[in-house]
Amino acid sequence: MSETDKISGLETYKVLGSMLALKEFTIKSLADYSGVNRDTVDTIRRRNPQFWDEIGKEETQKRGGQTKRFRVKPEQVGVLRRKLKGYFSQIKPPNELEGEEAAAVEEPQEAVQPPPEPPVSLAAGEEALLYLFTKARSLEDKQTLLEAAESDLRSGRHEVERLLKRGADERQAEDAKSWLQRVKALRNLSHAELAVEKRLSLQGELEPQSVLTQLFKSLQYLIKTGDAERAEALTKRMGKFVETISAPAVAKPAVAAASAAATPRVAAAAAAGGGTRGAYLSAVEPDFSSRHAIAVVPLTTGSSGEEYVGYGVTQGIARCLSLLPDLAVKIPSQYPLSYRQVKDVGTIRSVGRELDVDAVLVGVVNPKGNRIYCNTRLVDTSGGEVWELKHNRSFADIFEVGADISRTVSEALNIELPTEWAEIIGERPTGNAEAQRLYMEGRYNWSRWSADGLRKAITCYERALEKDLSFALAYAGLADCCNMMTYCTDASPREAFTKAKAAAYEALEYDETLAEAYTSLAYALARYYWRWDEAEAEFRRALTLSPSYTVARQWYAEFLAGMGRSPEALAQINLAQQLEPKSPIVSVTMGSIYYFNRQYDLAINQFRAVLENDPEFLRAHFRLGVVYTQVGRYEEALTHLHKALRLSQQNMRELALLGYTYAVSGNHAEARGILDTLLKQSEGRYVASYNLALIHTGLGEFDTALDRLRQAIDQRSPWLAFIRVDPRFDPLRDQQKFQERFREIVAAVGLAG
Repeated sequence: MSETDKISGLETYKVLGSMLALKEFTIKSLADYSGVNRDTVDTIRRRNPQFWDEIGKEETQKRGGQTKRFRVKPEQVGVLRRKLKGYFSQIKPPNELEGEEAAAVEEPQEAVQPPPEPPVSLAAGEEALLYLFTKARSLEDKQTLLEAAESDLRSGRHEVERLLKRGADERQAEDAKSWLQRVKALRNLSHAELAVEKRLSLQGELEPQSVLTQLFKSLQYLIKTGDAERAEALTKRMGKFVETISAPAVAKPAVAAASAAATPRVAAAAAAGGGTRGAYLSAVEPDFSSRHAIAVVPLTTGSSGEEYVGYGVTQGIARCLSLLPDLAVKIPSQYPLSYRQVKDVGTIRSVGRELDVDAVLVGVVNPKGNRIYCNTRLVDTSGGEVWELKHNRSFADIFEVGADISRTVSEALNIELPTEWAEIIGERPTGNAEAQRLYMEGRYNWSRWSADGLRKAITCYERALEKDLSFALAYAGLADCCNMMTYCTDASPREAFTKAKAAAYEALEYDETLAEAYTSLAYALARYYWRWDEAEAEFRRALTLSPSYTVARQWYAEFLAGMGRSPEALAQINLAQQLEPKSPIVSVTMGSIYYFNRQYDLAINQFRAVLENDPEFLRAHFRLGVVYTQVGRYEEALTHLHKALRLSQQNMRELALLGYTYAVSGNHAEARGILDTLLKQSEGRYVASYNLALIHTGLGEFDTALDRLRQAIDQRSPWLAFIRVDPRFDPLRDQQKFQERFREIVAAVGLAG
């Protein structure tokens, strides 16, 4: 028998518990989360193939079909919990398996009318900490038990919250709160015991008196409910804890134990797959009322054709600075300063005062071969010091420019660098200089939000992955591009979004703390798969890991708008705009949310402001044409839609919207001409039935429009994400004859209500 076949009940418990906590996982991520060897996890799976088939389904996402991602079926969660509960009897010492305790593992008999039983996940956490923790032989085993119990506590908290929302009676509500308090108290006791063993001081939530207060409350509940066995076990633990902390050998070293007691928010980040890195990232909020704020003005490049270098370095610097606590970081894209202006301190301070920041960072970047020469200047807006920094780095080490600048900013603004910061900032996305250069070029081209930019970006990312197959950021960038393919190219939703999802999963295989990958995954889940709850969970996971990631806030805002949650959508897009003031795509998204909310004047103002700064921005012309059509300003609408059609290189979407405007303005001949063109084109390429439905709606052909929307469901058109709120379909909502069929379409997308 091989070593991997010698599997303990504790290892199986850890794996099953991690399945319950993660809900969606690969063998690798399950091993990482549970702390069980990957080969052992795979052996557990192979030993119980029928169980795994029943509990979860597999999704092959990696190119070549090599990586299998498992998802626990919602209807099988209860089965998994019961299986998990059964393993407690296998991992307890045999002498503790007799009598009442063994009976306690079984389901309660209804005739006895015992107190309501806690969720199995909470019972699991309590059992593990109350009985197993004291039997564990090593610090490593104890730490593993703690991590598993914290996962149980998180799962149990969600169950209790659902119970309370369903309207639990007074006793149930009291018991639910007590269950949570019992497991939390045990968790903190175990954390405190572990900290003492590591010779760490006890502070904050782990201060001895605080821990004992929690334990006494739990003891009172156990006595009240007649659970003498658990009460006795807890009393023994409390006595040992008092003896331990009273011993003279326990000193108070300088190292605090605060890190041992993760806050709920940090624990949530760790659950997202982030570990230490995720926990630290989750603790950094974009606080715009903070004591300090800095503007990172897009860095100037020495010559044309190298703008992507300045863009990439700027984004990298901002990303590093966003990791500093108590610092708001803004990227004012409307202020790209010339080479001469970068040297003018007066101009820089003027920019800083306008942006209401404490300091402004400007600079010039010159790439030469595989090296980057970067001169930056940090200017105190109030008239104080000016710091000059010179950087000479390879493309592979370009992230160190941001680290250097972050250290200078922390000194200038008196921001203390946390110890975790150095660990996080020291991680290299790739060690290949050419892969990093190609990634920067790809990100720059993608940010142009055009068909040409999208194609160039895809080429860059694919070439970057040829250089470094484990470059997670490049996979995430590729996923972003695939998500945009149906908007900018003739790709079908199936082709685009299945590739996007696969690339996002690939990125997470190499870095499960990557906010960019969770954002891409969320977008695909919403726009094509219509898995709305999962999509929102992934958006929130991305923002937990990287609150300053503007794209996540922008796409999450669009998602919320489609759900009809306009106030939340506006809150998210306002945060995005504070992160990147005057960003054209952020402003266009804000205008779109106003449009869906029927606030047409506000939408028009947003789109026009974008075009004042960038007269060639395609999406602003397109959206402005749509809103002008809605308010009956047809000539202005046609002007902007014709401009959008030219800028998009005759994209079918822009052409369809032009047809819709012709239709509602009364020019049916032009509308039918465009409709005929689109129908002919659809014989050999993808044409969105959603857009055809718009033209038929404009022509008053409502039955045909509804048939087209049915076809759009079969195509899984990404525009159906907005079917609840799109004003152009108001005629179908308002006329009683068509209301029922329209409601059926909305329900088919999963957006009824």
